[in-house]
Amino acid sequence: MKGALYILLAYLLGEGLSRLIGGFLPGSILGMLLLFSALQTKVIKPGDVKVAARMLLDNLMLFFVP
Repeated sequence: MKGALYILLAYLLGEGLSRLIGGFLPGSILGMLLLFSALQTKVIKPGDVKVAARMLLDNLMLFFVP
């Protein structure tokens, strides 16, 4: 649950940042960069988001079903 919260928080922060800069970059991209930088600087431990990320990757094909 904590991992999903971190992923969602990074996405929401990216969306907010995107609105602040006028939508030049999509919020999802900025959120992904924020999450990546938090993981690289060890602010968030990779083990904290591993279960949530694995669940999203395992069910990725569901996101592409029309």
